[in-house]
Amino acid sequence: MNKQSGLTLMELMIALAIGAILITVVAPNVNHIVQQNQIVAQTNQSSSLLQFARANAVNEQFATTLCPTADFQTCTNNWQQALMVFSDENNDNVRNDDEPLLASTERASATTLISGPAQPFRFNPDGSSNITASLVMCHQNGDETKARGLYIALNGRVKTSQDSNNDGVYEDLDGNAIECP
Repeated sequence: MNKQSGLTLMELMIALAIGAILITVVAPNVNHIVQQNQIVAQTNQSSSLLQFARANAVNEQFATTLCPTADFQTCTNNWQQALMVFSDENNDNVRNDDEPLLASTERASATTLISGPAQPFRFNPDGSSNITASLVMCHQNGDETKARGLYIALNGRVKTSQDSNNDGVYEDLDGNAIECP
């Protein structure tokens, strides 16, 4: 006796309909999570690079510069570009042939907007920074619930923005909601 198993056309159509409904409900939420994770990843990468630059300046006892760059030689003020860290032995914010490239990143994602200072970060041998500044990362749609910030003090400390009141929007050091450019 041959017993056959399988699905009827009706069962298959019902399963496909349920699958389509689930995809319609889940897809927008997945997109939100992906966008938020891109911002968080960019924030973590930038924070790690800042902390690496500071640690290198202290360990090697040379000024270390972190800046955006198009050619891995000169610094720009466009924080969308790739980032580089180098030992800036003559403190000119230009990576000369005798100054090693210590670390670098790729250009930021096209969907991530980054605003930062007009000048590079330079960490001195004592770990201090040349400027107090912030880096703000936002999604291109301007959704401030996804915005994150990094704050660099003169002592070189890097602080990450927090959502201290649990309203879904991260705040700057003064407790104000981060605003996207």
